[in-house]
Amino acid sequence: MQFGFIGLGDQGGAMAKMILQAGLPLGVWARKPAAVAPFVAEGASAAESAAALAAQCDVLSICVTTDADVREVVFDYGVLDAMRPNSVIAIHSTVLPSLSIEIQAAAAPLKVGVLDAPVSGSARAALNKTLLVMVGGTADNYQKALPAFEAYGNPIFHIGACGMAMQTKLINNVMAAAHKGVAIRALRTATNLGLDAKLVQNVVLSGVGRSMGLEIVGRLQDPARARHICGLVKKDMALAREALPAKELAPLFALADEAIAAMTEWSEGRALLFAEG
Repeated sequence: MQFGFIGLGDQGGAMAKMILQAGLPLGVWARKPAAVAPFVAEGASAAESAAALAAQCDVLSICVTTDADVREVVFDYGVLDAMRPNSVIAIHSTVLPSLSIEIQAAAAPLKVGVLDAPVSGSARAALNKTLLVMVGGTADNYQKALPAFEAYGNPIFHIGACGMAMQTKLINNVMAAAHKGVAIRALRTATNLGLDAKLVQNVVLSGVGRSMGLEIVGRLQDPARARHICGLVKKDMALAREALPAKELAPLFALADEAIAAMTEWSEGRALLFAEG
C-alpha cells in the first residue's frame, strides 16, 4: 500500500510525520516546495505535482483549510482524474458534508473511493497518537485507509456513509463553541456577583459542571491564541449554519456567538475574565 499526503501545515504535517514513523510508505506534495523538504529528510518521496502524487497512491489524504482548497486540489490540480481504480481519497479538512458527497459522486465512475475523515484535536494530539478521527464511507475504503488513521488517531470512529463524519464533526464543533460561551457567561456572572472568577472556575472543574470549554477559557485570553481560535470557530460556525438544522441548534449558535464576541475582545487585550496562571 502506498500512502500520500497533501496539506503539510501544522495539523497535516503532524499527521504525515506519524504516518512515516509508523513505517508506511508515504509520498507528499505541497504548493510550497519548501514544505516538502522536512518530510523527504525523514523518508518520504516528493512528487512533482498533486496529480503525479495521486497517480502513485492507494490512499491519498488531503488536509487543507477550506472547501475551496479541497475543491482546487481534487478537481483543478487533477488529483481525482489521476487516482487509480480502487484507490481512496481521505478528506481530513473540515468542510461542508455536501462537498464530500459531491466528490464521492464524481469519483464513483472512476472506481475511486472517497472518505470524509475530519479530525478533532491538535498537532500535539496527532504526535501523541490521540487525534480523534471520524470517518464516513464504505467499510472497504475505511479498511484501506485505517493503517494511516491508526498512525495518529485514537479513538477512530467509522460513522457511516460519506458525509456523515463531516456532520458529526460540525455537531462536535458547535457543542465545543457553545461550551466556551457557557463558560464565559458563567464566569462573567460570577464576577458580577463579586466572586473570584478564577476560584469559581477551579471549583466547577472539580464538580459536575466541568467542561473543556471551562478548562481552556483562560488560555483563550492570550491575544494571539484568541485570534487563531476565533478564526477557526467563525469558519466552523459558518459551515455548521449551512449544513445543520439551524432551528434546532439556535440556542447553541447564540452561545457560540457569545464566545466569538469574547475572543474578539481578548484578541485586543480587552475584557479579560482573569489572569491565567
